[in-house]
Amino acid sequence: MKEKDYNSIYEKLYKKYLEKYIKETEALYINIKKEGDTENYAYNTCSSALTKKRNGLKILNHPYDRLYSIFNNRCSLVQENNLNRLYTKHIIPRCEELNIEIKSQGLDKIIEEFAISEASKQVISWFSNWSAIYKMMFELNDFSEFEIIRNCNFQEGSEIFKKYHKKVYPNSYLQEENDNKKRISQDFNFGILDESKINISNLYNKINARFFNKDLTRLEDFENVLFNNWKTHSSKIYFKEYFETQQIAYLLKKLEKHFSNLNQTTIGNSLLFYIKNDENNYLVLTRENLASSFKSMNEKSASFYSSNIVKINNLNKILTKAQLD
Repeated sequence: MKEKDYNSIYEKLYKKYLEKYIKETEALYINIKKEGDTENYAYNTCSSALTKKRNGLKILNHPYDRLYSIFNNRCSLVQENNLNRLYTKHIIPRCEELNIEIKSQGLDKIIEEFAISEASKQVISWFSNWSAIYKMMFELNDFSEFEIIRNCNFQEGSEIFKKYHKKVYPNSYLQEENDNKKRISQDFNFGILDESKINISNLYNKINARFFNKDLTRLEDFENVLFNNWKTHSSKIYFKEYFETQQIAYLLKKLEKHFSNLNQTTIGNSLLFYIKNDENNYLVLTRENLASSFKSMNEKSASFYSSNIVKINNLNKILTKAQLD
């Protein structure tokens, strides 16, 4: 004969009463708000109503309390994946010892009382642990997250807490938001200087045809890369395959004086500039790619300028026309 699944009976009843008590508590809490009483009164009334769910339960009194004691000690008696053994190995034999009649659904009634007691205690615990959030809900008259709180791990770190706390105490978040905006502004863009007179469309029109892959780098891309937060767009600058790293470094060096945060490190960190390798594949332009070229220019290397004099002169003419020099 197949063994009766007592644990499934308990789990089903526990879930049923858990949902029931949550909904009843929410309805009572909201109704007290509508009637005009205080949150403190609402909290105490709901807590009292939940506590009363256990009134009259047999399992709180002798001899049934011995069975409830076994149930509460279940984790030390049976494995978690074999909870039905709690009943067959421990509770049923104990009923026989205590002369507790369990025929004709008697044990099912005891299991139901386990579920009622545990469900009410769980909802009381949640209601108490999250009282600060419920209080903010009460103040804002926004109970949209009432049932969801049971899924949170800890109060002040939860998204639900932040949602309501920000509405109740908006001023406390203003400085944090300003600091975040400032940090994002400093860390994730090149920082165009206020006094800069650079004409971005003019510069783009002058150098685009010669130095950029025009199919991949539009004016919008050029503007996004140089002026906007790197995290807010998907634009990139793609240099043509014949455009050597030294020439790229020279162009970017000329742009430096117009930006507060444009250098070989931020250029590499941005992951927004791409060059072609010998296999004709586009690769991101890194700090390491630029380092030696920047160094040679900083040191006024004669070999660099002599070997690139024609290219540099042509580039300077373009930059002058673009009003960058």
